[in-house]
Amino acid sequence: RDAEVGVPAAVAHIDDLGIYGLLFDHHRAAELQEFAVRWLGALTDYDRKHRSELVPTLRELFRQRSLTESAAALHIHISTLKYRIGRIEAILARSVEDWDNIFHLELALRVLDVTELLHRPAEPTAADLT
Repeated sequence: RDAEVGVPAAVAHIDDLGIYGLLFDHHRAAELQEFAVRWLGALTDYDRKHRSELVPTLRELFRQRSLTESAAALHIHISTLKYRIGRIEAILARSVEDWDNIFHLELALRVLDVTELLHRPAEPTAADLT
C-alpha cells in the first residue's frame, strides 16, 4: 500500500503472518476484503450504526467455543450473550451453529483482523522519537 505522508507504515514479515501469509497475496487483497464484507458487512455496519459490540461478541464466541466462557470473557450475563447471538443470526441471516457458516464467518473475522493489522500505523521506534 502507499504510505501516507507523516504516518509511519507498518511492516509485517511474511513469516510473522503464519497461515495468514498464504491468504494475503497482495494481488488478491480486494477479493479477500470483498469476502469479509459479504460475510460480515451487515454486522460491522450494524455495530457502527448502533454502537454495539456484535462483531467482538462473535469473535469471542468462536474463540471460546462455549457460551459460559464467552459470557465470562465478555463480562456479560449468559442471557445477554444469547440475546446477542440471536441478533447476530438475524442480522446475518445465518446460524452460528452451522459448521460451514462458522468456517466462513471465522475466516472473514480473520481477514478483518489481518487487514486491520496491515493498515495500522507502525508504532514509533526510539529513533523516531529523537
